[in-house]
Amino acid sequence: MQRARLASVLAVSLLTFASLAAAAEWTVNDLMAALAARGNADATFTERRFVPVLDAPVQSSGTLRFVAPDRIEKHTLQPRAESLVLAGDQLTLRQGPKTRTLALTDLPDNGLAINSLRGTMAGDLDTLRRGWNLSLHGDRRAWTLALVPVSPAVAEFIEGVQIDGRQAQIDRIEIRQADGVRSVMQVEPVAPAAPGAPR
Repeated sequence: MQRARLASVLAVSLLTFASLAAAAEWTVNDLMAALAARGNADATFTERRFVPVLDAPVQSSGTLRFVAPDRIEKHTLQPRAESLVLAGDQLTLRQGPKTRTLALTDLPDNGLAINSLRGTMAGDLDTLRRGWNLSLHGDRRAWTLALVPVSPAVAEFIEGVQIDGRQAQIDRIEIRQADGVRSVMQVEPVAPAAPGAPR
């Protein structure tokens, strides 16, 4: 009886140790490698934007697409159609019949906010580190990546970004602006279509 009890205690201890060891091994490098290996990705999103002067958040929804290595598309379908496409350092905005093209450096934050999403989806650690101080919490089953701007000038516009996920999946993105505006995006992956299936 004592031997069985001892064996049970040892088994539980070993499982606990293995779980803790696996958690300890999950690093920013591991996360970026997993995201980079995933390649292209499609998702739907629901975004809530909290503005201090408004009584309720502004909600929108649509689709996200990442095409490796550096193209990201955000197509808002509700409450009105608009799109944002970032390819390289060029950002294209479409609202109805109007189209506007900007360089990332034309944006107040030098494009760091949108680049935080693209860099994470691409698993591009070098690009992220050029603009952000990174810290990772949790393990591969549930992780949180916190990004704080390196530049004090950028910090005047963006306080920070928090990205939550599991394995190589991004589930939630929160962007906090220095003026108190906060956006929270819930992301739901879309399974890739089978070869030959209609899109």
